[in-house]
Order: sequence, then C-alpha cells, then structure tokens
Amino acid sequence: MACATVEASSVVESDDAVDVKAFVKERFLNWEQDETAPAGYRLLASKPSGRARADGSEEEPRGKLGCVRVSLGKMPENEEHTSAWSASRAFGPALRFFSHVALGHE
Repeated sequence: MACATVEASSVVESDDAVDVKAFVKERFLNWEQDETAPAGYRLLASKPSGRARADGSEEEPRGKLGCVRVSLGKMPENEEHTSAWSASRAFGPALRFFSHVALGHE
C-alpha cells in the first residue's frame, strides 16, 4: 500500500503513535510547493513551523514526519498560494507514482 499527499503537514506531535509515524515514513509520498527546488526534486529539510515566539522570531520546526517530500516547483508570481494550485500540479506525478507501484516497481 502507498499513499500520496499534497501539502501535508510535516509536523510530528509528541503524542503521535510510533507505529503510525513508522507507517507514514515507509508508505507516504508528499508533493509540495517549494520556492527553491525545481519540480520533481526531492526535498530534504523540514519546513519551518510558521509559528511566532513572543519575541517575534519564528519557532524551530518540531520535527519532520519522515515521508519522502517532492517539490512541485515555485508558484508563479501572479498566483496565490493555495492547495488547489499544488493539487493540480501533483495530479499527473501522483498517477504516475501509483502506476509505478501497481506494476510492482516499489
């Protein structure tokens, strides 16, 4: 079994079950918009948390979910960042991914 996601959270909470985290790490592939990596590149670093501390600085990421992350490339300047844009960009690669898995090329 495999699962493809688009713009999924990369945050690991302290109360997330160990077996669930292991399953996600082994079976999930997440496509996401990225400002620095071209489409199709594997992303390695964790996303920032997006949360601000009391002093205004950003919190450090709390951890990466562990699944493979793939860039959808940089969003055009005239586009607003939405999951719909990301989903439309990920549709073709996700179908190719599932086709590859279905043919037994894990």
